[in-house]
Amino acid sequence: MRPRLYVKHLPFVSTQPPLNLAMLAAVALRAGGKADILDLDVEVEKSFEEKIRRDRPDTIAFTAMTPQVPEAYRLAKKAKEIHPSTTVVIGGPHASALPERTLLECAEIDRVVIGEGELPLLAGLENGWDEKTPGTACRDRSGEPVINERPAPLENLDLLPPPARHILPMKKYRGQSYRGFSRDVLKLQEIVTARGCPASCIFCACGVVHGKGVRAKPVESVKKEINELVSTYGARHFVVLDDTFNADRDRAAAIAEVFRKRSLTFSVTMRARKTDYELALHLSKCGCTGAAMGGESGSGRIRKLIGKGASGENIITAFDALHRAGIKNIEADFMLTSHPDETWEDFAETEKLIRRIRPDILFLSIAVPLPGTRLREIMLKEKLLSDDVPWDRYLFYGEPPPWRAKHFTGEELVRHQRRILRKYLFSGRSIAGRLRKIASVRELRYYISAGIAFLRG
Repeated sequence: MRPRLYVKHLPFVSTQPPLNLAMLAAVALRAGGKADILDLDVEVEKSFEEKIRRDRPDTIAFTAMTPQVPEAYRLAKKAKEIHPSTTVVIGGPHASALPERTLLECAEIDRVVIGEGELPLLAGLENGWDEKTPGTACRDRSGEPVINERPAPLENLDLLPPPARHILPMKKYRGQSYRGFSRDVLKLQEIVTARGCPASCIFCACGVVHGKGVRAKPVESVKKEINELVSTYGARHFVVLDDTFNADRDRAAAIAEVFRKRSLTFSVTMRARKTDYELALHLSKCGCTGAAMGGESGSGRIRKLIGKGASGENIITAFDALHRAGIKNIEADFMLTSHPDETWEDFAETEKLIRRIRPDILFLSIAVPLPGTRLREIMLKEKLLSDDVPWDRYLFYGEPPPWRAKHFTGEELVRHQRRILRKYLFSGRSIAGRLRKIASVRELRYYISAGIAFLRG
């Protein structure tokens, strides 16, 4: 199950079905087990209690990012109160980074899955959960944490069944799926065609779960899943959730052809270093209506410190290619204090680069020092972050961060974030560019409501 991420509803936050849980459920079902999914992002907690009392499950498994962890602990305790003999398992990037601490913080959690969950889940289903289950952590008979070696990530993703979407509350996922793409406007579905990222930026926890490098499904398997989603759900637009869609250029072009032949549209996340006009034009002709790319910082000094391989020239060339190719929704993702030594001058370089690349959508976050990242290690070492900050304060939106950078407090970072966003997004040039690309009344309503939500938030 997935605990709620934000207790307070934030209209500009995307809601996507937990395809990671649907993948695990599909593995369990194919192995002959039973599985159900509860997503408290769209369902009520009462459903959780009712399911436990009615089904008395052998295992309850949580997935949780860092700010969800306290809620997962609370629900684990409630699960044990209702059904004491159930095995409570937790996975995800936070637990994978801190398996021992997770066990120590919550007595009701019996097992931590480290890394990807399919192989540990199969081992637990086939042989029972014991102290030697690979890829997990548990307590020994004396109560001390035992950390088992994690297996290598599954190389052949074609061995996995497609996500068990049929046991998700699909009709309850409404509104924005990804910035610029809403179910109120499009008949869309999300899809994952690859795992992992070729980069190793200091602020990213992707490698904690997926390891190094990229593993991809064969194009034919992706084609089959796309066809099934069109047939079952009437999908006409696909949000591709891969960290880096163009990690393999030829494969990206081939998947784009699959969309073109079905007259579908799609949106992707790309790497600047591997994006040129030829690829951008091909994607556009095949139905790509959205592309997001991370610039992180306009400062070459900061990009070098965080391990971002792209140069300023790479980023400019890539965004120019997207504009020339006519891709409708071009998003740029930047981050304040992706390295804690970032200065006012570095911020100014970021603003300059944003104006140069002219994104339709600007996503500007404040770096969060997540467990498992080198950024967290640096900030703890330099005493910019206290190790006792509650996990539910590691929020991506909504309030000033309870840590600081070398040159800015949390409150100052939020002020700079809002200033840069408002200055760019509400400039005459930005608004005019957005209006020129709006094709329907529904789409206009979406952007008006998104703008109001932004101003309020």
